[in-house]
Amino acid sequence: MTRTTNSVPEPVGADMLGLLKTLKLGALADTLPQRAALARQHKTSHLTFLQQLLADEVSRRESSSAARRSAKAGLDPQHADRQLARGRRSTLRPPPCSRTSPPCGSSTPATPRSCSAPSESAKHT
Repeated sequence: MTRTTNSVPEPVGADMLGLLKTLKLGALADTLPQRAALARQHKTSHLTFLQQLLADEVSRRESSSAARRSAKAGLDPQHADRQLARGRRSTLRPPPCSRTSPPCGSSTPATPRSCSAPSESAKHT
């Protein structure tokens, strides 16, 4: 009797689901059957298969995290998705050097300043 390669995804069994949940990877159960079928079709190595599964999980967690952060901040949730799709992490922090912020640790009021290092003439005064 020969075994035929079947492209129909096999359902995730209760034992596998229990292991995934124990490892806090229960959401992998959603993509595992499709990934397994693809791996069989393309004769993917075990390590490549595992890498694809883990990459799916990392991507899912990043998307979920960005959506939670933007919702908490009251931002448009699709903005975070667009930033993530472009390969940038959405951050809520201001840029490290603002032209109107005082130097770090300074008690002087905010005035426009340059983000570059002080000029040579300013160092000697």
